[in-house]
Amino acid sequence: MKHVFIVNPISGGGSALKEAKKIDSFAKKEKLDYEVYYTKCERDAYNFVKNYKGKKIIFHSLGGDGTVNEVASAVMDTDNYLSIIPNGSGNDFYRTIRKTALIEFKCDICRINNRYFINVASVGLDADVAKNSYLMKDFKIPRKQIYNLAIFYTLLNYRSRSLDIEIDGEKLKQKTLMVALCNGRLYGGGIKIAMDASIDDGLMDVLVIEKSNIFGVISGLFKLVRGKIHTYKKLKKYKAKKVVIKYKKPIYSSYDGEMMESNKFEFEILDKRVNIYNDRDFIRRFLEFKEKEQ
Repeated sequence: MKHVFIVNPISGGGSALKEAKKIDSFAKKEKLDYEVYYTKCERDAYNFVKNYKGKKIIFHSLGGDGTVNEVASAVMDTDNYLSIIPNGSGNDFYRTIRKTALIEFKCDICRINNRYFINVASVGLDADVAKNSYLMKDFKIPRKQIYNLAIFYTLLNYRSRSLDIEIDGEKLKQKTLMVALCNGRLYGGGIKIAMDASIDDGLMDVLVIEKSNIFGVISGLFKLVRGKIHTYKKLKKYKAKKVVIKYKKPIYSSYDGEMMESNKFEFEILDKRVNIYNDRDFIRRFLEFKEKEQ
């Protein structure tokens, strides 16, 4: 099979570009039929992969969750494969699949309006934190502190919303802090959000966190970042194929490191529509490869 490396040169603060410099030497050593493509802008990876001529191509996503999202969306419903070489700041979907013993398998993917996500989408507090993190990325502060600053800013300004939520036909209307829709198990750089989720069961794990006072919000946020959200008393959990969320005015949803703004979000899971190539030994050899091996 042919190997095509999709490189996001700005992913992980440039770490993906640094890793990409060894692709030629590695591919020659491994005797691969290969190609390298460097993305230039948003949706470029999607467009390149979607229009690529050939079948049973392994597209290695060399970047973060956003690059994985674009490649997964493009190989969906084709004979081509998504492979993940982790080099972003999150790598959350890779954290979910890396312990899977199978080298080739099919996984679910989810739709959000006219886009797709393979890991986790959310509406509410954490989506607003993601939005504010994005807006603050050009601030002259250390990258690792941007997320903490975004949390603080969001908490000062956040108000619970009365969302109209429909989960497989069951209607809820309540003050809601956040809703997470999970195919994968982790997000936000390794935060354990839905450890019972399965990527091939045809169901989303849906977490609805109800309104609380500021002390409850802070408590819930700490439980979330510590991977203990399942112990939060304001949490309700569901498994669903389709979820619709409406609000009286546009709000944000965060999905696989991307953002969408709307007053209506329709989420649906699509069963086993993406081919995954998960050769952990291949990925290990690549990550450990040094130019001096030649």
